[in-house]
Amino acid sequence: MFERYPVSKITANFLRVLLDHYRLRYFHEVCAHYVRIVHERKGMVSALVRSASPLAESDLAALRESFGRVTSKKVALDVRTDPALLGGVVVQIGSTVYDGSIRTQLDEVRRCLTNI
Repeated sequence: MFERYPVSKITANFLRVLLDHYRLRYFHEVCAHYVRIVHERKGMVSALVRSASPLAESDLAALRESFGRVTSKKVALDVRTDPALLGGVVVQIGSTVYDGSIRTQLDEVRRCLTNI
């Protein structure tokens, strides 16, 4: 079964269990949960970073440092480009979203101006 793509015996057994119990469709969720457990044990946290354009390595290092101070953990960044953003970044750590996007700032200015 795994001749084309050789994997370890443990991995092959795990995949067979998923397949035998019709759970292969949950493979991505299982992997994501596994990564969360490993990060938790290593004192790490995952952060999803969305930006309008690719970020420089210095910017990524600054984000890691800033959110490392906020969470008191090492931060693993999952960086994605989102063309829907005008500029800035949106960072999600767990269920908390830090929105530093231009769109949100413009919406805040509009809200302030209409309340005058």
